[in-house]
Amino acid sequence: MAAKSNVATSNAAMKDEPLVVERTFDAPVALVWKALTDKDDIKQWSFDISEFAPEVGFEFKFYGGDESVKYLHRCKITEAIPNRRLAYTWRYEGYAGDSLVTFDLFAEGDKTRVRLTHAGLETFPKLPAFARKNFMEGWTQIVGTSLKNFVEGKRAGEMIFTRVFDAPRELMWKLWTEREHIGKWWGPKGFTLPGCEMDFRTGGAYRFVMRGPDGQDNPFHGVYREIVRNERIVFTAILDNLPGHELLTTVTFADEGGKTKLTVRQTTPPGEAGRGQNQGWSETLERLADLITEEAKRKNAALVGDREIRGTRVFDAPRELVWKVWTEPEHIGQWWGPKGFTTTTHKMEVKPGGVWRFVMHGPDGRDYQNKITFIEVVKPERLVYKHGGTGDKEDRDLEPVNFHVTVTFAEEDGKTRLDMRSVFPSAKARDYVVKNYGAVEGMHQTLARLEEYLAKGVSS
Repeated sequence: MAAKSNVATSNAAMKDEPLVVERTFDAPVALVWKALTDKDDIKQWSFDISEFAPEVGFEFKFYGGDESVKYLHRCKITEAIPNRRLAYTWRYEGYAGDSLVTFDLFAEGDKTRVRLTHAGLETFPKLPAFARKNFMEGWTQIVGTSLKNFVEGKRAGEMIFTRVFDAPRELMWKLWTEREHIGKWWGPKGFTLPGCEMDFRTGGAYRFVMRGPDGQDNPFHGVYREIVRNERIVFTAILDNLPGHELLTTVTFADEGGKTKLTVRQTTPPGEAGRGQNQGWSETLERLADLITEEAKRKNAALVGDREIRGTRVFDAPRELVWKVWTEPEHIGQWWGPKGFTTTTHKMEVKPGGVWRFVMHGPDGRDYQNKITFIEVVKPERLVYKHGGTGDKEDRDLEPVNFHVTVTFAEEDGKTRLDMRSVFPSAKARDYVVKNYGAVEGMHQTLARLEEYLAKGVSS
């Protein structure tokens, strides 16, 4: 008996704890159950499932993954107790392993507590795609945001979407409010925006014409009811094929550490016209995310807040080398500054309290005197310095700019992610260097020149 007990204990120890995500929704349990079991509802917040029935033994399948790899999921329902529990197996075609997904529903007045449990993850192959953290992130997004937004929006007669974009709020605002940007991402996949007229002000009108992949035009128009810069846009929308029915959309922009949390709330049109509304917005926001990714690849500097300019770039070079070419005069003179500039260093002491004095020679023949005083030097992780003079007589020839800079060097699989933050004493000071020195484009071009220099294979 003792031997059997030890074996059982050993086998149990080999199993991972089930993954659990629990949230409370402001929606009745019957509405949540319908969202979990109606195939048309499922498509709006989860996976694109062609057939589904809440019956024990029913099998369904769907594809998931990213653009590079698609996995065929095969599932079989093991429990279906209306308004209480839905459970089904979860495995991947062509891969070992089998797991169990369970949704438990608990009615709490007119609200519903939902507990998602995914057990058996340890049976899948030890591949990065099947890592536990990926399942946790995925289910947290699906249950905590997508499903929650869907059912709460349904109850309120709205569609709700929340997404965090890796872009500063100022950039997100521009992408939403300037015609030349909206035309690049507005509409579901395969759609274009050949018609875009905007009078972007409170009380102003707009008219968009979306053209589908079948060539059919889908015009709609409305009025901007409220505009709070970088915070909120409220506008109406009337579809030409649904005259007399006005949708109300509220878009909010919240700063989250340099990223933007965007929430879209829109009333739901009646009948068949409302079907696919979530999918349409989902694909539209996905196109916006793709545009931001492409913009980040092209241009890695942007305004953040009122006083900051931030630049980010990943270099295909080890961190020690990037640090070296950033802190040694013989290297920094080869790439520092925007295109067409050269740099002459008179003095460079990379240590706390050390000074770097240099002259930047512009393509127009003008010289720009500069001084940097190092505050913090942590090799090869971080540089913190003050750019500008102290008011002493020896600094009288310096350019009239002062700001603090933090540069971090992070290792990423043999590459280096560099983040550069320039913080100015006031919004006016930042606006001055942006206007008079082209600081945003200058940071972008400087980092691009560093990338080109490293690509030459420099090693010493």
